[in-house]
Amino acid sequence: MQRAEKNIEELLEKLGREFNVLRQNSIDVELSDVIAGYDLLKTQL
Repeated sequence: MQRAEKNIEELLEKLGREFNVLRQNSIDVELSDVIAGYDLLKTQL
């Protein structure tokens, strides 16, 4: 039973790390889009 609990804890930690990486990648893409849009507008003004 203790081993099963430890496996669950390890899996939850792994999934949490994977979620954070995916979330950060999404934020990076959105930020890149905003910056690209700003640069485009800046050159047109």
